[in-house]
Amino acid sequence: MMQHNMLDNSLTNKTLKNISYNMIGFFLPMFFLLVITPKIITNLGTKNYGVYMYVLAVSSLMGLFDFGLGHTLIKYIAEYKEKNDHERIKKLISTFNIILFLLGFFGLIIYVVMGFFATYFFLSMNDAGHYYIWLFFISGLTFFISTLSTTYTIVPVALQRFDISTKIGLINLFLSNISILILVLFHFGLRAIFISQLFFAVLLFFEYRFFSQRLLPEAKLNYKWHKNEITTVFKFSLATYISNAANSALTYLDRLLIPIYLGPTALSYYSVPGNINTKTPNLINNVSAVMFPMISSLNSIKNIDKIKNIYCRVFNLITVITFAISISIILFANKILLYWLNADFAEKSTGILIILSVTYYFLSLAGVLNSFLMGLSKTGFLLKTSVIMTIINVILLVVFLPFWGIEGAAYAYLISVLPVIYMFYYTEKKYLNLTGRWKFYLKLYFKLFIVLSFFSIIVVYLILPFVNNLQSVVIAGPLSVLLFIFLYGIFGFFEKEDIDLLNKYFKLVLKKIKLI
Repeated sequence: MMQHNMLDNSLTNKTLKNISYNMIGFFLPMFFLLVITPKIITNLGTKNYGVYMYVLAVSSLMGLFDFGLGHTLIKYIAEYKEKNDHERIKKLISTFNIILFLLGFFGLIIYVVMGFFATYFFLSMNDAGHYYIWLFFISGLTFFISTLSTTYTIVPVALQRFDISTKIGLINLFLSNISILILVLFHFGLRAIFISQLFFAVLLFFEYRFFSQRLLPEAKLNYKWHKNEITTVFKFSLATYISNAANSALTYLDRLLIPIYLGPTALSYYSVPGNINTKTPNLINNVSAVMFPMISSLNSIKNIDKIKNIYCRVFNLITVITFAISISIILFANKILLYWLNADFAEKSTGILIILSVTYYFLSLAGVLNSFLMGLSKTGFLLKTSVIMTIINVILLVVFLPFWGIEGAAYAYLISVLPVIYMFYYTEKKYLNLTGRWKFYLKLYFKLFIVLSFFSIIVVYLILPFVNNLQSVVIAGPLSVLLFIFLYGIFGFFEKEDIDLLNKYFKLVLKKIKLI
């Protein structure tokens, strides 16, 4: 029993340490989002910013061309490492390197083709067709380098060394965003911005190569085909790919269709609220990133009881934190857009921000659930639900966009993610054999809405009247999230284990900040 407790404590400490590093890596992007986005919009204009967001949306969708290889490598490297099977790791990596090279080159060709046809899709771009072709070509080169880097970037994640990936990410994020800020302040265009991102993609390649080979000597760009390895992981990789493709389509299809129906300017008014709300699942995905390799390792040795315990504890805390963030964004929606950007965005995008806050609440919870399902190798169910949600979104977008514009797109997105509720029900009943969960959720949301009633009164009448500039928004917003969590604790709604975990976690975060 003592040895079991020691192992549990060791696993808990390792998990909290990794989450703390991931969380630190989350807040710097938030800072740059606040500082740089208004500068980019002001200097580029809403039309060019819409083009910028469109190319980024295309880049995100092009990430589908990894065919689930990234998640597959993470899962099987974690499992093989748990079993000390280094020979299989070597075969797996050398085989996947061939596929990654081919996919990267194929993606580059797709970018070039899209660049040539971009002006035919968007009439408003005809005045500068040659310029946009270059944007897609540069983005294609960035995609090619990033795809080759996959072998190296996944090694720290698979081995649960998030301290390394966070530090590399923070340094490159800082330099990359500073370069963008300098370029827009000196009135350079989109081409210069995308060239700078190509440079940092190359830099990331060599940084990850250095550290990954120190962690795992087998991580090299060797190219040798091993048919047995592909056969072993093909089913997981294919299911993961289709699921990721569906999720990416769900996330970015609206951003691809809006310029076609309404023009690139409308995309600016839609994408900015989306960029704010994506920070909620991005924050929660710091937990997902840690859970995936951990659950994969535990599943490889069939430690189901430990997986159940982690699942219940994680979602108990994640639901409260995500609810607090989403409600705070809703209450501060108009103030955020008014003082962060301007009255024009506040008028046209506040409703979008509120609707998408609810949408991303469900997506945040779904992101962690997806990591559990992939760790358990339950990709078939994940695939089906992802495809269903995407189909719903496509149908609703086609119907809603022509009549209700960007607000219709936001409602289409919200309705399409509601099957997430069923995903939780099925996972807990079928895969984890948990009982009494409907009572748990009824009790949990009853407590959340009790806290919400008091929280809303405090924010609306005691905090919002004093929020009259960007500085007060930056301070009051995060403090409101902490206020909600504090009220939840004051009402005695946290379990003792939750309080102990939160205390231990915040101590680790402070310790890591001092080290960094």
